[in-house]
Amino acid sequence: MNIIDIATVRLHTRRELTVAEARGLVISANLSVLKAQAAALSLHPWLNTPEEWLQLEACLVLIEERRRNLRRAPQRQ
Repeated sequence: MNIIDIATVRLHTRRELTVAEARGLVISANLSVLKAQAAALSLHPWLNTPEEWLQLEACLVLIEERRRNLRRAPQRQ
């Protein structure tokens, strides 16, 4: 299942959510839940309501933030 990229989502929402705003829009901050929700909202995007587009953007913002934090984490030996 391909998840829609964030640039396409932002064309529909016409805004850029901050991490704080994104946290307020999603149910769970669990990475697997975020990925599942993003995949579900990407399945039939032509049916998404404006609120669902915002939820999708929020999921993608939080997933990207999690990836950035993992890259910055110091390597343990």
